[in-house]
This record gives sequence, structure tokens and C-alpha cells, in this order.
Amino acid sequence: MKTLIISLFLFVNISYINGQTMKKQEELKAIYIFNFIKLIDWQKQEDLKVGVVGNSQVLLSLKKIADRTSNSFELVKISQKELIKECSIIYIPSAQSRNLPMISSEVNTLPVLLVSDEVQLLNEGADIAFNLQGDQLKYYISKTNLDQSNITYSSRLLRLGEVIDM
Repeated sequence: MKTLIISLFLFVNISYINGQTMKKQEELKAIYIFNFIKLIDWQKQEDLKVGVVGNSQVLLSLKKIADRTSNSFELVKISQKELIKECSIIYIPSAQSRNLPMISSEVNTLPVLLVSDEVQLLNEGADIAFNLQGDQLKYYISKTNLDQSNITYSSRLLRLGEVIDM
């Protein structure tokens, strides 16, 4: 009985720690996405919309950032295909990665930044992909995809991330 209680206690603590770690990662992704806004020359800054596909903690974290900053951007929870073309940045979490080909074809050569959680999706049209290395969140950039997206970006975007064209 004592072993069962200790095991249950450890399981709950590990689950809590993993949950906190995941929340922190999602907050970091939101901060990165917010900084991407500053590193790209948006033609219509006043109409800037950041879309998040499906349910993601990143959407809530971006909302907190938007509420605390003077940089105005609208958040869009993408649940319908029609909302895709309205966005300047689209974040596609891992759980929604199967939608990337459809999203990529919708925005085609529009100046829309596609951000994913999976590096291999750089092969399928994502411009930037997050990746956890050890305990550090990094981002990778497909310069080829970025250039095809007709996005004017700062060279700092490339210097701060790692450029890989697969």
C-alpha cells in the first residue's frame, strides 16, 4: 500500500512537472511568434492577423502578449478554411500538422508566414519550425520557402534561427 501511494505521488508530480514544462514551451513559442512579427516587413501592419490552427496553449499565450503590448495584432483561431487567407502568420501545432498541405496550397504565394512544430514540415511548405533540443527551444528556417512566400524579412530572422533547406 505504501509503495502504491509513493508511486501515485511520483506519477502525479512528474505529470505536473511535464505539464508545466509543456506550458512554458508553448509560452516560448508565443514569444518567438511575437518576435517574428517584428522581424518581418508587413505591408499592412494595421491589419496584421496571427492565426492558430485548432486548440493550442500558444493562442492563449499570444493573447496575453497582445494584451500587454502596444503592438496591435488580431488573433484568429483557425477552425474554417475561409479564415486562412486573412492571416499574415499561421501557427500549426503538431496535432494539426496534417493540415499543412491544405494551408500551404491556400496561401500559395501570398505573404503568409507558416510556423510549425515539426522540422520535417519544412519539406511540405512550412517556413519556420520549432524544435526542442534538450531543454532548449530553437527554430529552424527554410529560406527557400520563406523566399517563395514573398515575405520581406530582416536578416536578423535568419541569424537568430538556424537556416536549413531540406
